[in-house]
Amino acid sequence: SVPLPLLFVCEDNGIGISTKTPAGWIENSMRHRPGIRYFKGDGLDIYDTFRVAGAEVDPNAPRPEAFSLVASPGYTDVFGIEVLQGRFFEATDGPDAAPVAVVNRSFAERWLGGGDAVGRTVHVQGGPREVVGVVADITQVIFPNPGGVESEAIYVPVAQAPRANYTVVVAGSGDPSALAEPLREALQGLDADLTLNRVLTMQEFVDQFFVGLDIFNTVLGGFGL
Repeated sequence: SVPLPLLFVCEDNGIGISTKTPAGWIENSMRHRPGIRYFKGDGLDIYDTFRVAGAEVDPNAPRPEAFSLVASPGYTDVFGIEVLQGRFFEATDGPDAAPVAVVNRSFAERWLGGGDAVGRTVHVQGGPREVVGVVADITQVIFPNPGGVESEAIYVPVAQAPRANYTVVVAGSGDPSALAEPLREALQGLDADLTLNRVLTMQEFVDQFFVGLDIFNTVLGGFGL
C-alpha cells in the first residue's frame, strides 16, 4: 500500500449548524489528534500578502510579502518583460474564469522553491489562485525600504481585480503627446464615465519623481542648518 496524504479544509467562522461554536473549538478538537498536522490562517486578510498553499510557516518568521500588481494581457509586451514559464494573462482570464496569477522569477525562487512554478497555488487578492506563468524580474521600486520587499512580485489579471483608478501605459512611436486624444477617445468608447486625468511620457514620470525627491532633500537640508 502507498500512504496517501489528505488535506482537510475547515472554515471556522464561529457559526455552527444550530448553535454558535466556542472560540477555538475546531483547533482544540483537531490539533492533538494522532497523525494530523494542524495549520490555520486568515482567509479574509485585507493586505496583499500571501501564503503559499501547502507550505508550513514558522509563526515566528517574518510574514511573507510581495509586490501585488494588477495587469492587463498586453503588460509584458509594453514593458518588454520575458515570459519564462507558462503564459501571461489572456482575454479569457475574465471575472467568471478560474482565478489565476503570474509570479516573477524572484517570487518563484524564494517562495515556490524554484523549478516549475506553473500549476502551484498562491493566496492573494482575497483567495487562492493558480499560477499560470513566471516572468522575468523588473525594477519595482527605485529606493526599497530597508527590510521591505525588494523584487518579489505577483500579478493578478485586471478583469479579476477591478479597481477605482488605473494607470494606463501605452507604447508608441513619434510624438507621445499625440497619443493623448486617441487614448481618451478609446477610454470613452469603453465607458462614457471614464476620464483621463494626466498624460505623461515615461521620462516625465521619472523626472517628476526625482523633482519631488529633490524638494524633500532641500527641506531636510534647511532643517539641518
